[in-house]
Amino acid sequence: NIAKSFIFSNYPNPFKTSTRFRIYIDSSDMGKTKVLRIYNLMGHLVAIIDITSFSEGWNEITFDGKDLSGKDLPSGMYLIQMQVGNAISNTKWISIAK
Repeated sequence: NIAKSFIFSNYPNPFKTSTRFRIYIDSSDMGKTKVLRIYNLMGHLVAIIDITSFSEGWNEITFDGKDLSGKDLPSGMYLIQMQVGNAISNTKWISIAK
């Protein structure tokens, strides 16, 4: 059960207020739940972005640097992970520099 969709890049990185993720959605992953999960270095989930509605092919989404409660995340390194169905597609590091 391997997802073929993936996070390609984000810009800018590091960022102060927001960053844009470029994401590829493979046709074989259409109809599956797709989310981006963002974790701090302690492994705590700090943000979730639902991308299930993304269409097949290349997509972009902006992350505003806010946590699950809507507060600004502090400066630091964060891990972003893409989950497609039950599979983890790939992970990337992002950096917030405030």
